[in-house]
Amino acid sequence: MKKVLVLLIVLVAAACVAGYFTFLKPRAEKKKAKPQLQSQAQESPEKKKAQLEEELRSIQRFAEDNPRDLREIERRVKEFEGKTTSSSFLAIHAQRILTEAKSNFDEQAKNASSNKREQAEKFLTKIQPEESTTDGRKKDYYKAIEIIDSFPTVFADTPYSAELRQLREQVKFYVDACDAWEKHRTDAGAAYHLNDLDKALKILNDFPEKYRTTEWEKKRQELLSKYQGEKQTAVAQQETEEKLLWHPLFSGESDLRKADWDPGRDESPFVAKDGMLTITCPPDQEWVSMSTGAGDWAEFVLEIDMRLVRGSILFSVRGTLTSGDEYRFDNIDVGTSDFESGGWRKVKLRVKDNRMIISTPGLRGSKENTCERKNGPIALFVAKDTEVQIKSIKIAFYGQEPDSWARRQATAEEKKSEEKKPEKGK
Repeated sequence: MKKVLVLLIVLVAAACVAGYFTFLKPRAEKKKAKPQLQSQAQESPEKKKAQLEEELRSIQRFAEDNPRDLREIERRVKEFEGKTTSSSFLAIHAQRILTEAKSNFDEQAKNASSNKREQAEKFLTKIQPEESTTDGRKKDYYKAIEIIDSFPTVFADTPYSAELRQLREQVKFYVDACDAWEKHRTDAGAAYHLNDLDKALKILNDFPEKYRTTEWEKKRQELLSKYQGEKQTAVAQQETEEKLLWHPLFSGESDLRKADWDPGRDESPFVAKDGMLTITCPPDQEWVSMSTGAGDWAEFVLEIDMRLVRGSILFSVRGTLTSGDEYRFDNIDVGTSDFESGGWRKVKLRVKDNRMIISTPGLRGSKENTCERKNGPIALFVAKDTEVQIKSIKIAFYGQEPDSWARRQATAEEKKSEEKKPEKGK
């Protein structure tokens, strides 16, 4: 019985202690909450206003120190407006700061744009067109682009940036025009130096229309005028030469001597077969030659339908007899490297006044020489290790034909008559 009583007393005592501590815990929490309530109660409107005024001054200082950081200024002003009413004096002042910052930012962008444009345009008008080259102008244009590209990126969203981008596109257009003109000028020049005026003119006329408003149009017109003038001269010359009386000097004869050509003592390098003459100078000889004409041959045009397989040949005119049986000529040397390709071509040799000129499509550059002699026979010298094939040779004299030609023709007619006469006893 005593044990039961003791157990009851212990249980009652434990319950009392637990209740006591449960009672104390809320009171302790209430005691802890009191300082926070007291702190909130102490934050007066005057203090809050002072804090906002200080924050506004901070925004003002940031705007003055960082005029180009408009985004951050806008962010701070927006954050500040969230702490006050839109109609309050502080909010109005914050908007005034933002308006002034935007105006200042726009002014700086405008000035920067004007500065870059002025610097770039110095390179755009640096050289007069008649003094310019494509390489020189491209350097100027790329320098202008470099200046435009240095426009601060912080102003990228302003109208001034868009204006500079338009200027950059215009400069890039000028760069493209330089590239286009350089290609057309170079290609036309290459065709011109190959005596292909038709191709040269076509290339110049194919220069894109969109670039004809640039400085290169003037140069194109100058080059067109030059080539067209030479084309007209060439056409007039061709028409004049077509009216001349042409005479064959070689038409595929199997015997050069019958065609009044002198192949010298050794005729083995000269092989006439199937209407074509092949001349081959062996490596152990300096040259082989064939000559014709007389001392009164002075001004004429010679047309040779030929193919230079390898090596080089010497076109020789106005031969003059020196000591013994040696002749001295005025010459033009032509090799395989002087032609664009090794195909068949009709080569014209014009001898007039004191000039001798060789021309044919595909001939690289100009081939001409000054004649020191007034008249004389002609010759073709074939250099060592050279092979040349000839289908025909014909000649036309400028002005009155030389007396020797009339005699030559008369002799040829006599030979033909003799050949036609029947042999005795038949």
